[in-house]
Amino acid sequence: IKIYASTSGYSPSTFTVKKGVPVKLLFSADKYAGCGVQLIMPDFGVSVIAIEGQELPVQFTPNQEGVFAYRCSMNMFKGQMTVVA
Repeated sequence: IKIYASTSGYSPSTFTVKKGVPVKLLFSADKYAGCGVQLIMPDFGVSVIAIEGQELPVQFTPNQEGVFAYRCSMNMFKGQMTVVA
């Protein structure tokens, strides 16, 4: 799943994955994205800062169903990941 941060937020701002299936995110950001250059998924221990021109890989396996938020460091950019059975 590719997540891109621009001045208008994260794209996509929502996505769905399956419980127990490893997830690989590729995170990148526009150099003008401000605090959006950081992606934090507190429920999964994810915190990365984009480097201009690169896609940063992030891998984890969601082991519970539900809706989980992701955000920037200032909580201005937000998104949601839904985990289904």
